[in-house]
Amino acid sequence: EDGGREIIRFDVGTDGIREVTELQRKGDRDYFLETAKLPAGRFHLSELNLNVESGRSAEPAAPTVRASIPVFRSDGQRFGLVIINMDVTSLLASVTALAGPDVVVTLSNDRGDYLVHPEPGKCFAFDLGRHFSLFDDLPQLEDAATRPHIEDDAVELALLDEFPMMPGGDRPLLLRLSQPKALLLAHLQAQRTQNFMATVAIALVAGGVVVLATSLLARRLRQMAGAMERYEPGAPLPVLPARRPDEIGLLTLKFQDMAAKISEQVQNLRDARQCAESATRARDEFLATMSHEIRTPMNAVLGLTHLLEEQERDPVQAERVRTLKFAGRHLMSLLNNLLDRDRIETGQIVLDRIEFDLRDLLENLRRSLEPLAQRKGLQLKLHLGSELPRHVQGDPVRLYQVLNNLAHNAIKFTLKGEVALAATALSPQAVQLVVRDTGPGLPPEVRARLESGAPPPPESGLGLNISRRLIELLGGKLQAKVTPNGTAFEFVLPVRALAEPPHAARQAGPPDLADCTILVVEDVATNRMVLGAMLEKTEATVEFAATAAEAREKAAAHCYDLALVDMQLPDAPGVEVAAHLAQVCPGIRLSAVTAQVSAEIRAAFQAVGVEEFVPKPIEPGDLYAKLRRQIEPRVEAVNALFDHDQALVTAYLAQCIEETLGWEKDLRASIQAQDQERLARLHHRMKNALNQLDLWTLDHALGGLRDALEKGDGQLEGWLARALRRIAQCRTALQARLGSGTAETNLSSPEKTA
Repeated sequence: EDGGREIIRFDVGTDGIREVTELQRKGDRDYFLETAKLPAGRFHLSELNLNVESGRSAEPAAPTVRASIPVFRSDGQRFGLVIINMDVTSLLASVTALAGPDVVVTLSNDRGDYLVHPEPGKCFAFDLGRHFSLFDDLPQLEDAATRPHIEDDAVELALLDEFPMMPGGDRPLLLRLSQPKALLLAHLQAQRTQNFMATVAIALVAGGVVVLATSLLARRLRQMAGAMERYEPGAPLPVLPARRPDEIGLLTLKFQDMAAKISEQVQNLRDARQCAESATRARDEFLATMSHEIRTPMNAVLGLTHLLEEQERDPVQAERVRTLKFAGRHLMSLLNNLLDRDRIETGQIVLDRIEFDLRDLLENLRRSLEPLAQRKGLQLKLHLGSELPRHVQGDPVRLYQVLNNLAHNAIKFTLKGEVALAATALSPQAVQLVVRDTGPGLPPEVRARLESGAPPPPESGLGLNISRRLIELLGGKLQAKVTPNGTAFEFVLPVRALAEPPHAARQAGPPDLADCTILVVEDVATNRMVLGAMLEKTEATVEFAATAAEAREKAAAHCYDLALVDMQLPDAPGVEVAAHLAQVCPGIRLSAVTAQVSAEIRAAFQAVGVEEFVPKPIEPGDLYAKLRRQIEPRVEAVNALFDHDQALVTAYLAQCIEETLGWEKDLRASIQAQDQERLARLHHRMKNALNQLDLWTLDHALGGLRDALEKGDGQLEGWLARALRRIAQCRTALQARLGSGTAETNLSSPEKTA
């Protein structure tokens, strides 16, 4: 901005670093304009020319190359440019010095302008209003197809080659090395005379001299060939034969020059990669921190809103609570869009494949958007096809996010009329979803970008681009159609229709955790209050720890059944706390309460035994479903026992269902007879099924029942009721699993696809 005005400037010299107070404007410079077009993480290398300060060439003349890179704010807006001016006077001088005193060196840009020349007046003359060009002196070299080029005429022997200033660059530099043949001929003439006299004097050894000279030449060539074969880019330069003013010496010089440039380029690439990796890590850490910092207070807001919604009876207050809940969810949708854009770009997004109620999801979407549509005076309609399946398998969170983005954009750009959502079953494996509005229509350039697969322009909204990418990950393709009355966005998604309702839907509400103990490790007081209110409905015994140290102290005194651990704690990472709890409380069921569920974070928590991930803000239904999965029967051990033979697994589970009826009968009889030994035998007989199906809650209830019977206290009836309830829950879960025909999968862990 402001014509490329400098914000701050420093000069770095042999006397240290000095701030320059006289600032300039660079907006008209080519390197400024080229760098301003670059995206984040890319840099620009300028042409090599004289440094210009305040409109005048610097005195003394300073050949300069500039490396520049754009800098962006956290919101993606460009903030400015960082430009480094490098004085390459000594570098250019070293080019001539390396060639030796008898070699004429010229260095030109791709236009032929001299950068290095034996006559100083021709160097950088193009920056001083004069014109001296390699192509004027030697027109035959202007054709790029002739390079590299060797000139061998009566006057001199010369070599011309080109190389890029940076990898992949399109502005090469031309290096020409030449040596007058007079020097070579004079040397050869003197050597010929000397050889002739020596031949006359020692004719018998002439052959030996020739053989010796030939062997020396061959050795130098072999040394050169071996050095070339052993050289690796980026490694130290190999030891080469001593440089001499001949063809092999020229070849040695060229190879050393080439190897040095390659090593420099490799190092530049390594430095650039390190910078890019550092920038990526910084971006990931920033997004993770911001996600946690935003989701943590939003968890309290939405959690308390859930509680108020359940308790509020006044219609006016209830409507206000619903509006607050909608606003909070909309804010979370915007945050998810920002995070998903980064995850999609880095390939870290994780898709769920779980059972859910599709009709209920669409109805919830309509109810959540209805207040926004009413405020704009729009009708919000929902059309569900008669063949649309209710229960399907897929990713409900991402599907809801896509439809919410599209519907929200439709409401935003529609001034009057209606917005309609429609869902139709094309087949048992495909569902068509349409969001239609009566707005002004989609601009042709946006529609063309969507059809070609290019990202939509920024003015079309972040949600549209995220929705397009998510739909592609879900297996569909977003299409935009202009109708006579507005615009329609539609896509077809592959789904798996289920004949039976989802297992979670058959057991809605809080799970029964009456005889379980839960440790909640959460540093934010409002989040502890929200979790406490939600877990209170499970009838579990809940204890809280605000820090990792407090969690370790409580775990040392008591072994808990379940634990909910926040990902970020003030005194230690949540994954370390989860690992400690898994070590000191064998068999504990761990869940991570986290503001982000990237693939790396999942892997880190799963490595220490975490089974479930509860994202913030916490939805009661999601929390209850994941807690329920942790107390339901599991069939991994049974599948392994029968080598995944489904006929045997099904028969085993059916037998377990039948045995639960006998368990109830024997349990009642043992308690009625006050027979401790009979109860112990029953518990022992059930151990195999308890272990194979991981029925730890039933095992706890039987242990409590045996203790109560032995002590003869007043808690016997309560423990009996819990044990019978656990048996009934086990039977219901196994019956549901056999009824849905999915005994192969874990009863409690949804299938994940990445």
